[in-house]
Amino acid sequence: MKGLVQRKGFTFAQFNEAFGGQDAMAKIVEGIFGDNWVSPDKYHEAAEQVEDTLTVIFYHLNDRADTYCILRGHDAFYDTLASELPTEGNLNADLLKGLEEAYVEARRAYQGRVSHDTRLVRAVDDWIKI
Repeated sequence: MKGLVQRKGFTFAQFNEAFGGQDAMAKIVEGIFGDNWVSPDKYHEAAEQVEDTLTVIFYHLNDRADTYCILRGHDAFYDTLASELPTEGNLNADLLKGLEEAYVEARRAYQGRVSHDTRLVRAVDDWIKI
């Protein structure tokens, strides 16, 4: 699972802990894929789908920055956002908030020499500025 959620441009100090442990990571992957579990021969496609989903999540966060600021990060913000996301499974508010926090922290921790200018990196960087 680590390879699915580890993206270029992010440094996770303690990978499992960043996502709340192995069980939470499994729930995140299930929230993205639903019952369509990843087969080893489609691993690359699955990794791309995870990155696309993460990018959409951060696009949604950025689009609703005003609401986030008004609600001051209240759980209602994440509940609303989770209900709007087009994922195969149940990516609930707690998992969504955990993803947001983990990727923001990992992006801030990244000190690589290569910029990795991807849509996901740009979306997370934009969210950090808020």
